[in-house]
Amino acid sequence: MTEGDFDLEPLSEEEYNEQGSFSFPPPPRSLGQVVRFWRSVQISDNVLLRMSREYERHQYGLREQAVREHGQANPEPSQMRGHRINPDYETWIAGQNNAEAEVDAEHPRSIPPHWARGLARATMLMKQAIDLDLDLVDLEDDRVYEYQVGGGPSGQRVLLSYIDVGSRGQMRVSDALETFRTMDLDGDVWFDQSARDIALIAEAVASHLAEGE
Repeated sequence: MTEGDFDLEPLSEEEYNEQGSFSFPPPPRSLGQVVRFWRSVQISDNVLLRMSREYERHQYGLREQAVREHGQANPEPSQMRGHRINPDYETWIAGQNNAEAEVDAEHPRSIPPHWARGLARATMLMKQAIDLDLDLVDLEDDRVYEYQVGGGPSGQRVLLSYIDVGSRGQMRVSDALETFRTMDLDGDVWFDQSARDIALIAEAVASHLAEGE
């Protein structure tokens, strides 16, 4: 070996995965590496809060759309008939409420806090698997999710194939992604802006101090 040459050994998978972050995962080596990365990568509360807020806004939009479409298909009748409430109006109001309730029944209005981290992991794993055209990305094939992600209230480790939903037991990840539709959220939701916000604050403080000199 001549001077200046280096005998570089390949990074272990653990070392390799440590180079990535939730917003900026490392290039994939294999499906197993991708799965294990999303199992262990740290997720900031900033990302989880953004995901939860954006999901709630998304669901609000779906409810508004359902109510609007019902109103377009069923023109609003007059509210009164003589001195009494028009029965047709009451029926129409019930239809508006039912349109909103159907959206809620299919997709809950908010993400339970104890589901958020698991949903974020599952969502980003699925997004990367689809982007990279990896095997086993079908929502019906939960083998891609069969790795441990930590303990639930019982203290036992659980497979990401299931998300603990408290007294209701567990939900399959494929069902959870269909229920909460986090795959539909805007891509910017998944970027941790904490570092950028800190940099902007630091810049503002430095500018203020410079002006005072």
